[in-house]
Amino acid sequence: MNEAGRFREQLEKRLQFLRDQNEDIRLKQASTELYSPDVADMAYNQSETEFDLRLYERNQAAIAEICYTLDSLDSLSYGICELCGEDIDPRRLKIVPDTKFCVDCQRVMESSWMSV
Repeated sequence: MNEAGRFREQLEKRLQFLRDQNEDIRLKQASTELYSPDVADMAYNQSETEFDLRLYERNQAAIAEICYTLDSLDSLSYGICELCGEDIDPRRLKIVPDTKFCVDCQRVMESSWMSV
């Protein structure tokens, strides 16, 4: 299997994990009783619900990123930095297979975020 095939396999496994996790959250939320005569139980349920919703939203964002990356694999633009147009180091892609940016551009972006 070539390197792009390995990246695709890794991304598809992560995608399936996130989708499964979101389905588990959805099923859990559908069966969770929010009302309880016990105030402590109600507070716990509300806290769990809020945590699950944040996790669900984070997963949805990651799913969108992975789908975008899989599309870029199909269009042969995978591994090209979206900012500078240079090839992304394959070692970086092994660590962060859904990255859109090379290390240098990522640093520039992060430093600009930090200065805001």
